[in-house]
Amino acid sequence: MARALSNPQVLYDEELAVGQGGWQSRGFTLPTARPIQVVAEGRRNTDKGFTVYVMKTDELEHFRSRVTFQHIPALQGLKIRSFTSTATLPAGAWTVVVQNSENLLRTMVVHLRVVSDPA
Repeated sequence: MARALSNPQVLYDEELAVGQGGWQSRGFTLPTARPIQVVAEGRRNTDKGFTVYVMKTDELEHFRSRVTFQHIPALQGLKIRSFTSTATLPAGAWTVVVQNSENLLRTMVVHLRVVSDPA
């Protein structure tokens, strides 16, 4: 018996303005384990790169406090200008973080797209 395919669901599709040395986050909740695709494309002032993390939402406080935090390595991009990755996440509350880790002079703009059950 073939497994029914889920339809892709766009969780986020927006441009984020990330200030000098700052970060933006977007959260989502999964009722069951699901494949998640994260796409981040630099739009402006990203020539030095940016960083993307996906973590359980309760790890966000550790990230915010600049202490060791747990994240999903398969959904991590360091010093990147563009990023596309897919991984299956278990049920629970999750957060995507886009960090302006490299451009200390200008606000950067990054287009973030997060899709559950990508085609």
